Amino acid sequence: MIEKVAELIPSLITKCSEAFQLAIESGGELPADRNNNPSLAVRNVLQKSKAEYPALRGNLLLMLAFHEMLKSSSFKQKLVKGPFIELLAAIVEKSDQCQSPQLSQFRKAAFCVID
Repeated sequence: MIEKVAELIPSLITKCSEAFQLAIESGGELPADRNNNPSLAVRNVLQKSKAEYPALRGNLLLMLAFHEMLKSSSFKQKLVKGPFIELLAAIVEKSDQCQSPQLSQFRKAAFCVID
């Protein structure tokens, strides 16, 4: 199972990065769109975390999934590589461009991942 999820990691990073960029371009809010929704499996994993981040939606929720993945050393080795570090750096650099509840919670989730 870990290997199958590991194969998805690059795609998940890309989706999260694109959602973040779209949110920045949209004034701080990710537009409601069927294509911006995480899979049912991701939503099930995030049920507990979602309560703490009610404004997050779409692929911005993937940051919470990354946080959960980092709790496992097996996933940590697969996740923490160049593209993921670049995503986190872009979030730190650009997240203050827009002030909205959604991006504020996304930034908070990203800093939990960084921590």
